[in-house]
Amino acid sequence: MKLYTFFTCLLICTTIYAQKQLSLNDVQKHTHYFSISENYEFSENIQEMLAQGAKESQFIGIAEVHQSEQLSHFTAAFLRILKSHEFNNFALEIGDYATSILENISKKPAEIQHKLSILNKKYGKSRFPYVPFIFVDKIADVKFIQEASKLDFNLWGIDREYEFSYLLHFDKMYALSTKTSEITTAYQKARKILKKNAFKDKVSGESKYCWLLNEPSINDFLMLVSEETTLRNYANELKNSWKIYCRFATKKGGSTARATYMKRKFDSLYTVATTQEKLPKVLVKLGGVHLTHGNSQYGRYDVGRHLHEKAKDNNTNFLAIRHVWRYKNGKDQIGKSGWKNTRFLMQLGKKDQWTLIDLRPLKKLVATQQLQVDTGTAWELKNYDWFLISPNDSKGNINR
Repeated sequence: MKLYTFFTCLLICTTIYAQKQLSLNDVQKHTHYFSISENYEFSENIQEMLAQGAKESQFIGIAEVHQSEQLSHFTAAFLRILKSHEFNNFALEIGDYATSILENISKKPAEIQHKLSILNKKYGKSRFPYVPFIFVDKIADVKFIQEASKLDFNLWGIDREYEFSYLLHFDKMYALSTKTSEITTAYQKARKILKKNAFKDKVSGESKYCWLLNEPSINDFLMLVSEETTLRNYANELKNSWKIYCRFATKKGGSTARATYMKRKFDSLYTVATTQEKLPKVLVKLGGVHLTHGNSQYGRYDVGRHLHEKAKDNNTNFLAIRHVWRYKNGKDQIGKSGWKNTRFLMQLGKKDQWTLIDLRPLKKLVATQQLQVDTGTAWELKNYDWFLISPNDSKGNINR
């Protein structure tokens, strides 16, 4: 018994001694620096790695820093590689009906910037987030939408309809309706009320989104257009969006409701895609918290875990790419609020080059207890496969 105890202690002590703390030199071995040309082409040294990732994966998630100008450039270039490896679908963090409008104005790629600019001016303001098309509102975003159009990607809108897009949707529904005198009168009355309150957070002391669910004139118009089969789902989706926003405002599980909605929407569009392809390949571009292999950092079963499980069921792969910016407007973000988990890995970032770290070999070393890491880095390794750092970045300019 004493001998057994001795060898057990020896094994534990040996294991602990064998572990060493993850160093920047360890990470450097799996770090690649590259550039993107003005023509949106990757430097040769990274093309094979990106192509291999596309070849091996059914789903690829870009867990983005929102409003990154540089990431829009990366996405435009990446779409070309993905298309050559049978990716035909591109899911975005916007509503399904907003996506339909976006696809309609994208039929002629050269006209996208101008047409989006017109809508941004008509329905938005000159500053973020007061835009009708969230996360495709910047001048830099136009390029990846143009590339998606040129490459014939199917755009999927898997989020609720955005909070500042409702006036646009009311106009669109009216344009698609039969325009009876009753509908026209209801539309004019509802539009006037909606426009007056479009950019408010509260109306009469109540959350705007809860108010929208019960406002008589607005609901009269939605009820009338819902009598037309082609518009029934459109009206319902607006109401579903308001319900999610209302849950957020009243702290009644808005985040969980939104995650459930996005997963359901993804599956609906995926099912349609399976009528054309056996295993549709999809690029998904969402905020960083949504695209983890496990539950999100807020403990939710979000889109990323859903893709992980779906790929597992299909015997395929989900590649999760964590995007961060180290330098924003020339200033180093290490140590800034919100970057606690990523600050160790961010040290590899450069101001004048893209950085891509393959986390998978490091993940294996940590899993087999050959390396020790801090809690934040351990979380990143567990939930993502590649770690992508922009060169000097900015939020860019609204397209208007």
